[in-house]
Amino acid sequence: MIDLVRLLCPYPTIDDDGKLMDGFLVTQPNVCRKCADKLCRDMSNGDTSELIMHKICAKGLSCLLVRSAFGTLTCNGILLKEHNLSCPPQLRKQIQENKIALAELQRWYQSLMTAIPVIEGQAGKNVVDAVNSLHDVTTGVSLVMRNAEAIITTLPGDTDEARIEGAPDQLKSLLKSVQLLHRRLLMPSYVTNPQSASHGQKRRTPIYKIFHRMVRLFEQLAAKKNVQIRMGGYSIATPPCYESFETIALILIDNAIKYSIFGGIVTVLVSDTLQGAVHVMVGSDGPPVPEDMRSSIFEPRVRAPRAKEFAATGSGLGLYIAKVVADAHQVKISYTCTGLNADGKIGHNVFAFDIGP
Repeated sequence: MIDLVRLLCPYPTIDDDGKLMDGFLVTQPNVCRKCADKLCRDMSNGDTSELIMHKICAKGLSCLLVRSAFGTLTCNGILLKEHNLSCPPQLRKQIQENKIALAELQRWYQSLMTAIPVIEGQAGKNVVDAVNSLHDVTTGVSLVMRNAEAIITTLPGDTDEARIEGAPDQLKSLLKSVQLLHRRLLMPSYVTNPQSASHGQKRRTPIYKIFHRMVRLFEQLAAKKNVQIRMGGYSIATPPCYESFETIALILIDNAIKYSIFGGIVTVLVSDTLQGAVHVMVGSDGPPVPEDMRSSIFEPRVRAPRAKEFAATGSGLGLYIAKVVADAHQVKISYTCTGLNADGKIGHNVFAFDIGP
């Protein structure tokens, strides 16, 4: 949705990848088009607690960090008349058409704030329609999954897990793929109807078994990225959970693989605590979430700036859905990052929570 905000912006902008875009009133100046460093794209990594923050780039031009419900927009290549007196006189002459007054910017921002609820309302309607259209697909996938499971039950073995392990590789791969797809198709319903995360009756749930099953489902996807998944800990506790709980396991393990360095290790630990709860931790090495974004990563449509380097696709809804399900279980998922490398671009990312007793 931040791309839509860029389209509605009258001033030139720059995205996290350094791509320049003209505004519908003011275009990019030549000095910005020719700039090789484009350091202004990194200015949004700082403190953005103000709704509109003014900064000055290395060339002497104004950059404005504009906060919205969809993320922070970086307007570049302008000269804010009242707040940029340090711009070199020669450059001032070159960018006459890019001079704006703070009042102009504020009027546009107020218009944007008025438009956002309308945009969100329409977007919400579109999401509901899209989720409803998935119903037939989900039903079809459920049928394929039940048939695959029925075939597995005819194979030798004392337990379903033993039968799956002894199954031909293609059948095993089919079952795991369709099970994972089925669980993914259930996730959008928690966006359109968060209350559905607490539907049904709570049942005693072996948390270790849930995460172990999800690890097995993700092994093939992890292998494609040369990532290993290691599971440890010891847990026999079975706290009461809704059926939605396994979505947390799916999202945390999926994200850990998706944003892991190539050839990395994803660690999943599930252990009982002395207080009778179950402690869960999922960790991997990858790009850290910037300090100023850590309080908002569980909000919808939020993705860290470097996320695209590790995963081109992503809706920014995964952790939001995990939080919706966690809230239904009165659980708080925490995020920490330790062991940053020398340039600060890779660290050990950990998501953890306690559930029960």
